[in-house]
Amino acid sequence: MMLLFDPDPPFICSYSLGRSTSKEHTQRFTPEWFGNEVDNMKSRKVKAIGYILHHGGEEITEPVKLITQGSLSKVENCVRFLPERNEMTLRIARYCMKVFPEIPHVLFCDTALFAHLPAEASTYAIPYKLRAEGIRRYGGDGLCHQWASEQINTLKMRSYKRVISIHLCNHTNIAAFQNGKAVETSIGFTPIEGIISSTGCGDLDTAIVLQLVSAGMSLEEINRSLSSEGGFTGLLGKQCSLTDILQKSKDPNINFVRDLFYYQVKKFIGSFISVLGGVDAIVFVCDYIDESIELIEETCRSLDLLPLKRREKAKVQHGHWIFSEKDSEVDVFCFKYDKLNILTRKLINLTTKEL
Repeated sequence: MMLLFDPDPPFICSYSLGRSTSKEHTQRFTPEWFGNEVDNMKSRKVKAIGYILHHGGEEITEPVKLITQGSLSKVENCVRFLPERNEMTLRIARYCMKVFPEIPHVLFCDTALFAHLPAEASTYAIPYKLRAEGIRRYGGDGLCHQWASEQINTLKMRSYKRVISIHLCNHTNIAAFQNGKAVETSIGFTPIEGIISSTGCGDLDTAIVLQLVSAGMSLEEINRSLSSEGGFTGLLGKQCSLTDILQKSKDPNINFVRDLFYYQVKKFIGSFISVLGGVDAIVFVCDYIDESIELIEETCRSLDLLPLKRREKAKVQHGHWIFSEKDSEVDVFCFKYDKLNILTRKLINLTTKEL
């Protein structure tokens, strides 16, 4: 059996992984967690442990990597970028590696794919002193986008040099690839930047933060408002996920939020096509494909300026959906994203060599 830890403050999600089964367990992260979890791990004879690091700064440049006590210093240097989540990952990895030094430990980093973005894509126009401290665009959700890029290559239909990957989820985001390398992303220094999400505001004039400070709000209150109480939830005044807005509703407020979301997705795709100088393939990756079909078809209709020949009805082939005709110069695909299963396979493939 293998384990995978994913921080979601104030909770920690742990996954018990096997070749054919997995089990999720979520609990509050408290000082007692360490002793209780280690007792469980010892009784279950864990053979390898994986840890998800949501922000690797400029230190972590490999999406999946074996780690040791010595390389944990790099993880420690990344805590400042996303303190709550990264500190949790660091503490758990440090503890487990001391208790289980004989088994492989693997770090999964969600920003590593974008560690080498072109300077024109990663640079913020801020004073040099701040840039020297690591303030830049780092992207995110790289594990998903890397998988999407790998999937279209396995199709062996033709060579795709210019690819746009869209992960449709509660925090939808987009990445652009040129010759297999990530060159642009909708996520910035943190996941707040980019497309409106379930609870996040997306792109925002930074002067608004200054306005909120002058109005008497604390930094903690501002962060909570923009990242946990904004987005679909903030606009509707109630908890709201992507699946809640994807279907047409009699509620005009929900329809407005859906139209706003559609608009932002199309705007980012259009800008990324411009950056790439065209596009050969557009890949949608969805947690819930059935609910996302209409959005994908709407997006395809908005791209009629491209040499894209749309199918009247998506074709399902070998577990993926094809929205373009066979002779289309631009191909549009959709894959179901099972993050846990994908990371399990990566963990097994990497650690099998070490066991």
